[in-house]
Amino acid sequence: GVNLPGLIVELPALSEKDKRDLEWGVELDIDFIAASFICKTSDVHEIRAFVNECIKKTKYIAPKIIS
Repeated sequence: GVNLPGLIVELPALSEKDKRDLEWGVELDIDFIAASFICKTSDVHEIRAFVNECIKKTKYIAPKIIS
């Protein structure tokens, strides 16, 4: 990313690469997401909605642990 202090730039919260990375992360059961350059609350809502859609598409496997 590029920091442009004082300049208002209308960019989407997620690029296509961000979306691919999030899909991959959801498949690997990531613990958290750190999003840089968030300008408005709708950016966070957009990221959350996308991740929720990824979760719905992913089939989780529950391991059976035997001790």
